[in-house]
Amino acid sequence: MKNSSQVNAFNNTTGQQGNPYAGLQATAETSTTQKPLYTSLDWIDNRPGKEWRDASERLTLWTNDRLVNRTDVYRGYKLPHNRFLGELITYTKPFLEEAREFGSLTRIIVDGHYRGDDPGGLVGLHAISIDNTSRWFVINVDQQNANGAILADANANAAFGWHEELQQLEFRPLLLDANGVGGYHVLVCLSDEVPSQTVHAFVSEVVNNFAEYSLTQAPEVYPSEPDVNPHRPYGSWWRLPGKHHTREFWTKVWDGSRWLENQEAIEAILSVTGDSPDLIPGADDSLGQHGCDLPQFARFLLGERIEPEIVAEVCLLWDDVHNQQPSDEEQIRQTVRDLVQRG
Repeated sequence: MKNSSQVNAFNNTTGQQGNPYAGLQATAETSTTQKPLYTSLDWIDNRPGKEWRDASERLTLWTNDRLVNRTDVYRGYKLPHNRFLGELITYTKPFLEEAREFGSLTRIIVDGHYRGDDPGGLVGLHAISIDNTSRWFVINVDQQNANGAILADANANAAFGWHEELQQLEFRPLLLDANGVGGYHVLVCLSDEVPSQTVHAFVSEVVNNFAEYSLTQAPEVYPSEPDVNPHRPYGSWWRLPGKHHTREFWTKVWDGSRWLENQEAIEAILSVTGDSPDLIPGADDSLGQHGCDLPQFARFLLGERIEPEIVAEVCLLWDDVHNQQPSDEEQIRQTVRDLVQRG
């Protein structure tokens, strides 16, 4: 919950002021006026991706404004020599659960992703906040056949189709070439937090016509689930634009007539502002209910092994902030006691 120390900790960000669930902190090593520390290889001018390295600070601030849902965890990539066949090459960071706290994801970490110097420094952001809200959604069109070959033509047809469908709904989606070999992402940023259940239902409905695009199944969408909870505390995630995790490829952006690369692609990304949540059917109604599911919030806190008395106090604050007509204090305490009894 919000308290004065948490609010102050986020006042030096460009993201959601005073929101302990989102917004990248400046670390002790960097500030809003100091260049990031990833400069050890800057003297090599002919490496691919120079434009991304030069724009890393601007991209980091844009990411903070548009994409960060939570800062206690994020997705990281294993170093190439630690990637083994049949194993996931990504994992939740920080690796140690006890190190996962608000502010773990910092500007310097995101800046490192966009610079692309370290394959182990690439970053994926989670699609759902601890508040069960989302600031964006993505359609990941990257299907393969039974032999593992990418269905490049079908993927392209579907990605362009859904991009156009969203435009017809008055969204301003970004169509991204994610890997250069037939994988595409369609990204929509929102101007405000929207309940993740509403966002998930909407984007799932958008891709429900996948068969019309000759796909055998619906593509992955993010958020991939309606919410996070103690049994699914982090949910789905999406790799940020920039360098690919296995190929010498940097994200391209479709401008309506051609694929933009390097600086043009970066400027296209930076130009994206959030679309109105009102474009999502039902979002207007659900925004008024945002954050009001006290039992769900209490279950999450209890699942984090927080003492029941403290959970009750936090829920009282939560209820006061999110409900125009706060619940009875004893009712909230009884809800927490009932949850403890049920385990």
